[in-house]
Amino acid sequence: MARAPAREAPLRRALALALVAASCATTPPPRTPPPEPEAAWGFRDPASGRDPARLSTRDQRLIGEGLAAVRRGDGAAARRLFEQGASRASDPVPFRLGLAYAAAAEGETAEAEEALRTLLAAEAGYVPAVEALADLEASTGREREAMDGYRAVLRALPGDRRAAARVEAMRRALVSARRSEAEEALAAGELERARRAGVSLVELDPRAATGFQVLARTAEASGRPEDAYAWAIQARNLVPRDPAWTEVVARLAMETARFAEAAGFYDELATGSPVFAEKAEAARLEFRIQNLPASPRGAALSPRLTRVQLAVLLWATVAEVRDDAAAGPAEVAVDVVDHPERSALIRAISLGFLAVDRDTHRVGVEAAVPRAELARQLHRLARLVARGRRLPACLASDPPALTALQECGILSPSAARGVTGREALRAVERTARLAREGGNR
Repeated sequence: MARAPAREAPLRRALALALVAASCATTPPPRTPPPEPEAAWGFRDPASGRDPARLSTRDQRLIGEGLAAVRRGDGAAARRLFEQGASRASDPVPFRLGLAYAAAAEGETAEAEEALRTLLAAEAGYVPAVEALADLEASTGREREAMDGYRAVLRALPGDRRAAARVEAMRRALVSARRSEAEEALAAGELERARRAGVSLVELDPRAATGFQVLARTAEASGRPEDAYAWAIQARNLVPRDPAWTEVVARLAMETARFAEAAGFYDELATGSPVFAEKAEAARLEFRIQNLPASPRGAALSPRLTRVQLAVLLWATVAEVRDDAAAGPAEVAVDVVDHPERSALIRAISLGFLAVDRDTHRVGVEAAVPRAELARQLHRLARLVARGRRLPACLASDPPALTALQECGILSPSAARGVTGREALRAVERTARLAREGGNR
């Protein structure tokens, strides 16, 4: 086969070199991988979101090489590449961002922040720069500002894995910091600081109970029980199965006279710990007192029960006392005739609960009722209500022993000689209930 003339060889070599150059000029640079979701610095591709028509192949290659240098920590090499591109690019914005990246990689935080803020002043919606500033703020302990930046990225790029991960990371860091701040402030009595921390926690995560709990504790410590209960209920709605917090809510319900709600909470707690059953019963007693008419409510709230108050409680709370048709005529007592509670006193006298002194013709309406006297009246009440049925054992003797009444829950152990209105109301109601049930108790 004939060989080509020697002068054709340089032409072939020149043609080959031209083809290689053309190939290099037209082949796009390799795609830059997206930033790692958990990386502290994303260093997102500066070309992201820019007009491709304004970025030559050379620009794209310089950006890619500079970005690779930044990501491996070679800030000096990155700076040279981005400076080289910025001097000739038709769109210098990606290279200006690259220089900010290079400054960050070299640890020049102030330079990087200044460059980013200057860039964003002109290019407010430039997502890689928004993210870079958020990364910088996060790295310098400004989690709140960083979270706002990451949220802006997420609004611009819905579903972006890194932005979502960084928002959550900032939220967790802020929640931890605010929770610690709140506990420290509460312990130091700095209630306004604690309140601000609680508000911040609610804003950071309104679906978590922590912020509402802090606000409830702060309000209670500030002497605002109504506010404390309102915040506590919001917290409980988020953690309904937290027994420790339910106990707090129950206590606040008692303090704010929400006795029915308190009884419900204590009943719920009693299913896991019987110790709360007594508190539930106390809440129900307070609820009944709260809903009594004025006169018997005053009697129930009395710190020292008098005979007229016992008569009023019997009249108001035991239907058998009011409705007993067998009640005979009452003896005349001079301190009853014009008394405001005349009806209750006359019925108590006629049923034998109060005796009229034969010498003075007085009942002694304002005399205190001793515990032993109340025990005798409870036996009489049990007989009236039972209507011939067998009495519970603790009420059968006349008078019943105080220890027996304590054993069946009618009276509480006490060394006091007198009784309070609450004690008497509880004893009267429980005696009537046991007498209606009958049997050995």
